[in-house]
Amino acid sequence: MEHGSSSSRQEEVGVDYQSITRKINGDPMVATLRSLYPGDLDKSCCDTLLSYIVMHSEGWLDQRYCSLSEAATLRAERKELEHQLLLAWKFDSFKDILDLDCLQITTQPSTLDHPLQSQSDNEDFQQAVEAAWNVPYVGKHHILLFNNINGAMGSDPYLNIGAMIQSSGTGKSRMMDEQAKLVFTLPINIWGTFGISTFWSFHD
Repeated sequence: MEHGSSSSRQEEVGVDYQSITRKINGDPMVATLRSLYPGDLDKSCCDTLLSYIVMHSEGWLDQRYCSLSEAATLRAERKELEHQLLLAWKFDSFKDILDLDCLQITTQPSTLDHPLQSQSDNEDFQQAVEAAWNVPYVGKHHILLFNNINGAMGSDPYLNIGAMIQSSGTGKSRMMDEQAKLVFTLPINIWGTFGISTFWSFHD
């Protein structure tokens, strides 16, 4: 595991690792993951786990990694991170992940601070999106979505809905398409014609 000044700093101020672990495990999505993978976590779910660890870190970790795309980028850059996440899941201990220097908040400029994409970038992105639909689906995120909606629905049949909000290209549409193979699914895009400036910024 990667250790550094972050571990001693967090211990000095009394970070409650057990409390954070309870919040992570208490999240409905993580609970669903645990039901699907009670022992070893599927590697395709590492980015999801990392994003939920950051989300429930009580502000100690860099919140940009709540984004699946940012979590995936970090995991690709740090080859050892996947193994660390798998171990944390297996032994139900997230302390070493919480102590990783690469997840700590820094004063460095965010990698999200970049200008809007050029036309050529958009064309490349469009080609990548189209190609992504022609490869086999990886992981069980469509099952997680289905189980999450079922869990929220309870005994009320009119609550079988869910909102999916995330960056472009993170797999929302493909996941819903895969869920549609399990149960009738009606996707609704509420972006409308208002334009980018009406919502969050182009890069989150």
